[in-house]
Amino acid sequence: MPRNEPFWNPYRFVPVKSDNAERKRPLTCEKFAAGSFSGEIVCSLVNLSPLFIGSNSQATSRPFLLSKKNNKPMIPGSSLKGMFRSLVELVGGGCSAISTRGVTPEGLQSCSDNTRLCVACRMFGMMGRGSNAMVLKGKVSIGDALLVQGEGRTKGMNVYLGSPKLTHTAFYQSPNGKVDGRLRKFYFHQPARQDLLTEPTGKAADSKWQIQALPPSPDNRFEFKIQFQNLTPDEYSVLLYVIALENQVSVSIPQEKGGPLTYSGPMRHKVGYAKSLGGGTCRITIESVIQLPHPKERFSSLTSSKLVLEGEALLREISEKTAIYHDDSSLTMQKLRTMLVWSDEDNREFRFPDYYWFKDGGHSQIALKPV
Repeated sequence: MPRNEPFWNPYRFVPVKSDNAERKRPLTCEKFAAGSFSGEIVCSLVNLSPLFIGSNSQATSRPFLLSKKNNKPMIPGSSLKGMFRSLVELVGGGCSAISTRGVTPEGLQSCSDNTRLCVACRMFGMMGRGSNAMVLKGKVSIGDALLVQGEGRTKGMNVYLGSPKLTHTAFYQSPNGKVDGRLRKFYFHQPARQDLLTEPTGKAADSKWQIQALPPSPDNRFEFKIQFQNLTPDEYSVLLYVIALENQVSVSIPQEKGGPLTYSGPMRHKVGYAKSLGGGTCRITIESVIQLPHPKERFSSLTSSKLVLEGEALLREISEKTAIYHDDSSLTMQKLRTMLVWSDEDNREFRFPDYYWFKDGGHSQIALKPV
C-alpha cells in the first residue's frame, strides 16, 4: 500500500539474486549425457479465484478462450510456459528475457549467444534479435490446460485494467527509478476475492468492460502435460520447484502501526488476466512424473521401461530434488514467499489509489510500504 493508507497496492517487486546471470554451454537435445532427465510431468490445475484467459476479441464484452476440442475453457500452454519461465528466471538466477539497454544491468541482459545461456534459456530456449540472430530450441514444452472435470460455466464480471503509472516513480523504486532487470513484478493473492473481482468505481467505472471469468469451483479441474528432454540435474530440480512450489510457508509483513502481519499457508501460482483485481490464483498439483531411461538403454533393449512416479514415491522425488530451494533463505526467496503465500486469514483490502489520489501533488513522493 502507499505509506499511511489503509489499503494495499496489489503488487510488489521481488529483487533478483544477482546482477549477473550465470551462463553455460547448454546440453542440447542431441547430446544425451549420463544423469540427464527426460520424460513427462502430468499436472492438474484448479483455480482458487476468478480466472480469465481472454480470446482475441476487442469488444467491451470479452469471452473466455474456449478449446476447439470440447468448447470448454482452456489455458494455452504459452501462458503456462511464460509463468513458469519467469519463475525459473527469478529462482534459478536467469537473465531478463525482456530487457532494455541502458536500464537492465549488463549482466542480466537477455541471452544472445546460444553457446552461453542462463538456466531459463537453456531450458525454454532463446531467440536473438536482429539479422543473423542466434536461436536455440528449448528442452521443455508445455501443452494446453484442458478442462477435464466440470462444466466450466463462466460468469460476467465488470473490470477496469489500466496501464502502470510509471510516471509515479515512487511506486517503482530501483536505482533507475523504473522497473528493470533487478526487480520482478508480482501480484498478491487476494483470498477475499474468491467469488468476484474488484469492481471499478469512480472514473474507472466509465471505462469498464465485462469479462466472462471462470469462478472457483471444486467441480472444475484442468489438466496439462509438460514434456522435458535431456535436462541436467539442476535444470530438472528448478523445473520441479517452480511447478510444485512449497506446501507450507510462514511470512511476516511489517506494518506502520502495531505488530507485523503473519500469514501461513501454501504458495500458489497466478495466471491469466486481472491479477491486480484478485484474479488468476491457481493450485497446481503434480499428479505424476514419468522418467524415460537413458537413450542408450532405451534404444538398445527391448525390455527397458519407463519409471512412473506417483503417490509417496512422487512426493519423495519432489522433496529431494527441490530441497535446495526450500532451504534458500536469500532475500529473493523471502520476498517471493511473501508474494505467493495463500492464506485464508489474509483479509487485507487490495486496490490501486484512485485518479484523484494521483492528481494530488502532495502524493508525488509517497512510496509503497515495504514488505
